[in-house]
Amino acid sequence: MREFFIIAFHSLRDVISRGFFKLSTLIMSLLIIGGMVLPDVFLHVFSSGTSREEYLIYIVDDRNYLFDDDREINLYAREIGDYIKGEYYFDYVDEDIDISRKLKDKEIDGYIEVLDRNNIEVVSELNVSEIIFILDRFILTKKGYDISYPSYSIIKPNYDTKGFLELATSYLYPMILMMIIYSIFIMYGQFISFSVKLENDSKITDIILTKVKPGVLILGRMGGLLLLGIIQVIYFLSLMFLVTHFLNEEGFPFIKSIIRFDYIFVVKYLIYFVFGFLLYGLLFNIIGNIVSKIEDLSMWIIPIIFVMSMGYFCAIINLQFPENYLKGVFIYIPFLSPFVAITQDVFSIDDLFSLIIILISICVLMYINILLIKRRGIFKLRIGRKRNK
Repeated sequence: MREFFIIAFHSLRDVISRGFFKLSTLIMSLLIIGGMVLPDVFLHVFSSGTSREEYLIYIVDDRNYLFDDDREINLYAREIGDYIKGEYYFDYVDEDIDISRKLKDKEIDGYIEVLDRNNIEVVSELNVSEIIFILDRFILTKKGYDISYPSYSIIKPNYDTKGFLELATSYLYPMILMMIIYSIFIMYGQFISFSVKLENDSKITDIILTKVKPGVLILGRMGGLLLLGIIQVIYFLSLMFLVTHFLNEEGFPFIKSIIRFDYIFVVKYLIYFVFGFLLYGLLFNIIGNIVSKIEDLSMWIIPIIFVMSMGYFCAIINLQFPENYLKGVFIYIPFLSPFVAITQDVFSIDDLFSLIIILISICVLMYINILLIKRRGIFKLRIGRKRNK
């Protein structure tokens, strides 16, 4: 047990001393802070930038209850320009035009639909009071005092903001968490492959194996890196939740509605991170043991990154199409499940079986690593005997 902790501590200290660890932690921290702040800042800038002093309003009055054309009301809007904040342009249109789409696409700023002589529907996201102000005075000027003011139905278009936020919550939030896992797996995985290869070439591994068993060496290396990875993930999650907590609701409504703290989901996330880290770490360890030249190492790493990317994209498919029939298949594939499983915030029986499969896969990869180290030792022993002869 003492040897395990010595190796684990050495691996942990070795990574911490590396520049890539410090730089990657700093960059990820800045990305997380920026990711928490920038979306609402951009939304605020774009929304404030779209405010104009000129507004285009459509008029729909197919039976000419109040309007025959748009000339008179446009002239009147110019006459009372001192009493309103912006310039309003009215366009008399046929009801066959897809007005709702034009309003949604921001081609117009609103429309007026005359239902009958006493009922007008005003649809607009902004300046409804000014539109009614213009209509009241125009109708009074045109018709005189013998007509009563019409009744206005005010409608503010709703483009399913709630649905958008639900989509953002179920889609963007898991994607951010998957990016953290994906980045850490790649970063630590490459380090494992290179360090194993360098240790083998420098004969350090041979010296260590005279003191400890191959399994202890592998577990010690994985244990130290895993502990550091867990600390890093907890730090990133804490930073994300902390920044979100201190952002106020009024200034950052978008990100406050997306990022949420759920104990069950966080525990599930950490469990899959641990199992996924060990699974891919042992894969990268195998690469470090079988590659003959360090120059070829990057080519051998690419297939593992490809498999990892497949897991990431399968998880995105699950997010985009929650009811896809492959959903139940992805989670049982050990190299995909660390990504796919966190697309759901509940812990189910599928997760239990998935973790068992990953654990079995870890044991198999561990056994392969031990065999490679032992065979490497036997091979070197035979070479040494031949040289002595």
